[in-house]
Amino acid sequence: MRRHLVVLFCLIGLPLILVGAYVFLFSDGPESDEIQFVSAHVGASVSDDEARAFGKNFQDTAKTCDAKRIDAMLREDELAMRVLNSLNLPPRDREFQLRVIGELREGSGKAFARLIQSGFRLSFVGIRVKQKVRHVLFRVSGQAPGAVEMRLSYFEVRLARHADGQVAGDDVYQLVQGESTAQFLRRSFLQSTTGTSLSKEERVLRENIKRVTPIMMALKAGDRREAYEIFAKLPPEVQKLKTVTLIGIGAARDVGPDAYIQAIEMFRTEYPNDPAVDLLSIDYFLLRKDYVRTLECVDRIDKAIGGDPYLAIYRSQCFVGMGRMVDSRKALEDASGQEPKTEEVTQTRVVALALSEKNHADALTWLKKAVEEFNTPSDDEILRRDSRFEEFLSTPQYREFQAWLKSRAK
Repeated sequence: MRRHLVVLFCLIGLPLILVGAYVFLFSDGPESDEIQFVSAHVGASVSDDEARAFGKNFQDTAKTCDAKRIDAMLREDELAMRVLNSLNLPPRDREFQLRVIGELREGSGKAFARLIQSGFRLSFVGIRVKQKVRHVLFRVSGQAPGAVEMRLSYFEVRLARHADGQVAGDDVYQLVQGESTAQFLRRSFLQSTTGTSLSKEERVLRENIKRVTPIMMALKAGDRREAYEIFAKLPPEVQKLKTVTLIGIGAARDVGPDAYIQAIEMFRTEYPNDPAVDLLSIDYFLLRKDYVRTLECVDRIDKAIGGDPYLAIYRSQCFVGMGRMVDSRKALEDASGQEPKTEEVTQTRVVALALSEKNHADALTWLKKAVEEFNTPSDDEILRRDSRFEEFLSTPQYREFQAWLKSRAK
């Protein structure tokens, strides 16, 4: 039984961001003695410049899908060892934990690589300082082929200056779990070895671990429909466990709107005051065309994370649904001038507004802006693959855009 508990941790971990089940947010979060105790930090505090450099470097590394480099920057294996060393477990239990982790733990690097390869984008958003410690905020956004809606999640890496002098990850804060990775590891290690008392939810999960593990295996294999079918057959008391419900939501995204809405409704009913509700509810209310409540969720998330221009995409979408085209344009145009610059905002301005309104002169203006600011690929082959540009490709504005691109190449 204890092996199955650790197996579940090894399967879930940070890679759960692949199914959208981790939504990392940013209240100041727990800063307990145990987190300080396992910190790797030595020497001078990490500066804003160093934190910013880490954020941009991690973003660039993710684009290359270099799994080993991503793991080296997060240093999750070192975190696991620090937590394990802090527990003073009996030799037999310690050896068990080391063996299982070594056999099963997949580094987050591979998970992020698969995420980027499937069309998602990881973006550095900014720096937050909590109790004099720098944390770096990232956004993961995009849409998988066949998915119901866009996916949005955030995660926050606590930084430390390690013994080798490098600034790297020290921990990750996870809204869904309501605790840091270090705390989650500590609790998992203790529960699977020393018989630490379990909460009711943890006890039910432990008793049904053999039923839940196949869902994660299906997700890991990329078969979300199979994962959802397994989830749908679980007993209600297991489905309603927070961790399991979130896994079900992640699987349901690619199944269809009805399954997706039903899974989110389950979470909203069981955990109405959970910090994850707003982020999960954006898609829920958009699919139901409840634009006022969608905007309320977006505003609360924006405030919680300290601001992100990317969220203007959702505001614009809501305003279009409400027939408020002027407000939709303004939301995107205001966001395009904010930091960090966000390519998706500019692309949305082209596709969702200029092209949908058949305003080809406007589309030309914003296509140029996308190329100038982000070097967005916009050659003939790329545009022709997107059906939304079909009419634009026959206009004088498109011919002007082609000539402009050629002049830039000289």
